[in-house]
Amino acid sequence: MSHIELTIQSLRVNPIHNKQELMFVDEDGHYLPAYLEEHQADLIRMAMVEPDSIEGNDIAIEGIDFEMDRLESVVIDALKEGALNTTLHVTQRSKHIQVPCPAEKAIALALSKGVPMVMIKE
Repeated sequence: MSHIELTIQSLRVNPIHNKQELMFVDEDGHYLPAYLEEHQADLIRMAMVEPDSIEGNDIAIEGIDFEMDRLESVVIDALKEGALNTTLHVTQRSKHIQVPCPAEKAIALALSKGVPMVMIKE
């Protein structure tokens, strides 16, 4: 398995579906859309515009203290039919852990902490 790094190309209302669409682009230039609810898009949009405004403590994730623990990456576990499943990869007291996390929180954290967003390619 390998990891493919993703970046955000845009966040907009898709004119066909009339839904918030987060468009990722991978290292090879492939576009991968994900559809979001309005509240999800709002948090990601804030992180895109003002990444420093998002603090780990503002996005509470049970079992993680962003003052002490280090976010290594956000893994997009699935991007099927526009739905996202995300996992945080965190170093916690010298131990690597994986924590499921709502997509909008994970993406906002990745943007604010400057860590990679990756998909696993089999």
